[in-house]
Amino acid sequence: MDHDPFFNDCENLKLEIVNRKSGKGFSLVEMVVASTILSMGVITVCAMSTRTLSRVRLNREREVAWDLLDRQLTMIEYVGVDNFLRAGTLDGKFNAVKNMPEYTWQIQLKEHEITGLIRVYATVSWGETSHRRQITAQTVMSGTALADAAAAEQQTETGATGATGTGGAGGGGQGGQ
Repeated sequence: MDHDPFFNDCENLKLEIVNRKSGKGFSLVEMVVASTILSMGVITVCAMSTRTLSRVRLNREREVAWDLLDRQLTMIEYVGVDNFLRAGTLDGKFNAVKNMPEYTWQIQLKEHEITGLIRVYATVSWGETSHRRQITAQTVMSGTALADAAAAEQQTETGATGATGTGGAGGGGQGGQ
């Protein structure tokens, strides 16, 4: 039976089928599954990259906004906060910053409960109307003119009280003689 030609042909056919299955290469189903997994990975990396770039841009905008706010507060301190106190609220636009949205600012000044100090509320805004972003800072600055005026007023009150007291004592002393 080992020499039966039909049996030998069947054995050869079985070996050929087995060799095809264990041969090199991938089936169509394997390629589709691998492509799907690979494309999902690429899409995930692209989405993360886009989100990261968006956050980097937003952080850059915030960094510019804080820098502009710091410049406004420094300018107010340099010129003298007293010069702006009468206005109460100031606002305006910054000159165009290259490759950045338009930035606007608003400063509110209010007298502090402690004489000579002024509360300063500063806001910088930027972005489109529908997605407006802003940062806000609050600080206290020394108002020299207010402190000087308060000291002068206090000195005037003290001087007027002292003059009246001295005159009364001198007059009373003279009347007793």
